[in-house]
Amino acid sequence: MIAYIFPGQGSQYVGMGSSLIDKYSIAKETFDQANEVLGFDLSSLMLEGEMSQLTQTENAQPALLTLSMSISRVLQKEFNVVPDYLLGHSLGEYSALCSGGVLKFEDALLIVRKRGLLMQDAVKNGLGIMTAVANIASSRVEEVCKEVSTLDHPVSIGCFNGPNQVVISGHQHSVKQVEEMLSQEGAILTPLKVSASFHSPLMKDASDKLEEFLLNFNFSRSEGPIISNVTGQPHIDEPNEYIKLLKRQMVEPVMWEKSIKFLHQKGVNNAIELGSKTVLTNLMASITKDISCISFEKPDDLLKVKGVITRYLPPAFLDKSLAIAVATKNQNWDEDEYHSGVVLPYQKVKKLAQTIEKEDRNPTVEEMFLAIEMLQSVFRTKKVQDKEQTERIDELLKVTKTEHLLKAYIS
Repeated sequence: MIAYIFPGQGSQYVGMGSSLIDKYSIAKETFDQANEVLGFDLSSLMLEGEMSQLTQTENAQPALLTLSMSISRVLQKEFNVVPDYLLGHSLGEYSALCSGGVLKFEDALLIVRKRGLLMQDAVKNGLGIMTAVANIASSRVEEVCKEVSTLDHPVSIGCFNGPNQVVISGHQHSVKQVEEMLSQEGAILTPLKVSASFHSPLMKDASDKLEEFLLNFNFSRSEGPIISNVTGQPHIDEPNEYIKLLKRQMVEPVMWEKSIKFLHQKGVNNAIELGSKTVLTNLMASITKDISCISFEKPDDLLKVKGVITRYLPPAFLDKSLAIAVATKNQNWDEDEYHSGVVLPYQKVKKLAQTIEKEDRNPTVEEMFLAIEMLQSVFRTKKVQDKEQTERIDELLKVTKTEHLLKAYIS
């Protein structure tokens, strides 16, 4: 089984996605779409802007979403694989929801832009900060946070990232106090490149406003299980449940380690990180050695990704269609009808399959639809009952994992 994982804020850098859009037109189209939806040149900010501007929460969030969705679309176009699970870290959860079909890309862009503005406004003047803490037990970090935290200057764990890393989040006064106490106990401290204190009580007003904003958008049924940051379990596939958990995500910790352990329990043995840098790939190695994780950000990464993902490729669609056509019992002995309704359509698709194989590519949706039309012609000519025809087509879509691509064509 395979999972797609999406990084969150802090992994951004100027230039991210440059080689991807040079290589893949679908990535360039995604960047252009983001510019159009947001009404400003996000791609220029990502590719050649100032790091200080890119790090601003309202910019970083749509930028990271855009890069992750570009990669997701490239993988879909190149391999047509549907992952068994999707999950993202903090902002990355929106990338997972978008990749999984729950949110439209244009809606997700508007949501994360608004989310970033709300988060930024919630903690003004840089008073909210976050720091990664390693080399000390999470239980000890929790103790110190509770000891230091006050109503006006809260501090708490914002992310449970792994057995040897948590992130503390809150008012800078209290975060600095916790840092000083834990450094004396041997903790390794790494301030994060974020501009607010995410996943902390300081986000309460922002979470309320986000909930109101989310009510303006449609949440569709997911194409596969998407793990919630809050629970470490799959989302319940209902709009109100998505909104409830996304609201809670702003003030509650990201249960990343719990999420990865859930994947392990479910038999996931491979994961691909879709986004900038390798933060989640590195965390995976610290949580479990049983899930092999690789990152995909640049075209050069495609070869290693292909080595993993080919194990999950469904049977070749055209080959499977041709096999079904041959295996279908004939009940029509009119030679002319058989030749025009079976032989000619079959030969056309077989020739197409050979061409695609020589070109070393996957068939397009239109080419797969031609194969379905061939099957429908074969079924009619061989006098297959309507119910059996539907069952055969459904079997083809299920086995080749193409229901999400072709349902619209055969409805």
